[in-house]
Amino acid sequence: GYLYGSYVADPTIPLGIRALVAAIYEPPQKSNRDTVALLKDPNEDKVNEFAKSLGMQRVCNNVDFLGIFYQFLSRSALFGVL
Repeated sequence: GYLYGSYVADPTIPLGIRALVAAIYEPPQKSNRDTVALLKDPNEDKVNEFAKSLGMQRVCNNVDFLGIFYQFLSRSALFGVL
């Protein structure tokens, strides 16, 4: 998929810039256990225009990553409430 968001200055990291991801778009793709191939996306221009209207741009292509890790922050660790 494609990651959309913006770039922000961050002096705490070596290059001084961080991608702030706000959305993930999954284009048409064909995959199996070992590979993923992105197919021609007839909606690519529409998706990019929509992202632009929200102040976002494609910041990277997560095909380069093995996975995306995320964590829900709990409001109550005792009850596991999100």
